[in-house]
Amino acid sequence: MTYLSRRLSVASWPWRTVITLHASATEVADRVWPGMGVLEAVDDVSCLLHLGADSPASLAWMITALDVGFTVTDPPELVTALRTVSERCRDAIVDAPDAVLHRVPPSR
Repeated sequence: MTYLSRRLSVASWPWRTVITLHASATEVADRVWPGMGVLEAVDDVSCLLHLGADSPASLAWMITALDVGFTVTDPPELVTALRTVSERCRDAIVDAPDAVLHRVPPSR
C-alpha cells in the first residue's frame, strides 16, 4: 500500500523532494491529504514527508500549509521558492508590526 501511495502521490510529479517535519507522523497525518505525499515515521518528534508537485512553488505552498516546522535542503529550486515566499510574507507585514488578527464570527 505504501508503495502504491508513493507512486500515485509523489513519483508521478516532475518535482519531488523529501523534507523533515518537526513533528511526529501521528501529529501531522491528518494534514497530509491523499495525493499530496507519503509520511514516513522517524521518531516521536519528527517524520519525513515524500512530496511531489508540478513546480517548486507548489511544493513550497504545500509544505507551508502543513503549519509545522520543517527542514528542507533540496532541490535548490525549492529552497529558492521558499525564500521567495518568506520574503513576500515579510514584505506584507513590514509596515504592520503590531497588527492584530481578528477572528470572524461563524456565519449562521
